[in-house]
Amino acid sequence: MSQFYKFYKTFISSPGDVQTERDYAEDAINKLSDSIEESLRSYLKVERWEKLPPEYNEESIQENLNKLVRKCHFFILILDKKYGSIEEGHKKSNTEREIDAILE
Repeated sequence: MSQFYKFYKTFISSPGDVQTERDYAEDAINKLSDSIEESLRSYLKVERWEKLPPEYNEESIQENLNKLVRKCHFFILILDKKYGSIEEGHKKSNTEREIDAILE
């Protein structure tokens, strides 16, 4: 019998005003992952923008985040009062650019 496990990346997207809610979401996802690990041979890995190491190349941090978003299986968007900041040279907020990336 195969012992392989499926690995699913989950990206939590949000502006900076919902730190507590991101923490709650990550805790809930980790508990869910623990509960399905043996029965479904699957686990969930949470990706969050503030936990990623800085990338040093010609692309912006947001472009690197968008690449990560495109590789994720699940996308969770948390909003409150802010809709993200707009990076110089762009017309959409970084949050909206992440939404565009997952919809691609």
